[in-house]
Amino acid sequence: MRNFLTELQTISCRMSRRIVLSFIFLVALSGCNLVSPVISKISASDLTVGTKVLDNGDLADETRRVPSDSKIIYARFFLDIPEESKIDLEFRWFYENNLLTSFHGRHSRGYAIATLERDPKIFPAFQPGNYRIEIWFLNTMLIDSPFLVY
Repeated sequence: MRNFLTELQTISCRMSRRIVLSFIFLVALSGCNLVSPVISKISASDLTVGTKVLDNGDLADETRRVPSDSKIIYARFFLDIPEESKIDLEFRWFYENNLLTSFHGRHSRGYAIATLERDPKIFPAFQPGNYRIEIWFLNTMLIDSPFLVY
């Protein structure tokens, strides 16, 4: 009887390991896509660019043309995610298709603002040309917007 119980425990332990290993294999096989249901519930819209923000958070001058002597360029957008959630977003700013800077921010549902600020002591003005902002969540671009600095 004692051998039978020992053998039963050994079989049970082997089965548990097989179940765990099978689960790990299935997760790896699925490409670790456990986040994809969350991503499908995340979107961004209404991306506008401007150089002045009102007290209520709206842009005073929504535009696609920004004067080169502006100190700050604002990008305002609506982030649609499940209530009570906060996510990390990456903001990528480009000039003539070259990455200027990238930074991260934690945001919840609603309107949010990203900024591109120049130091007037170092740069007297933004270089005229084509710019673009991209907003990313993990490896998914949510929205982008081109604009011109003149």
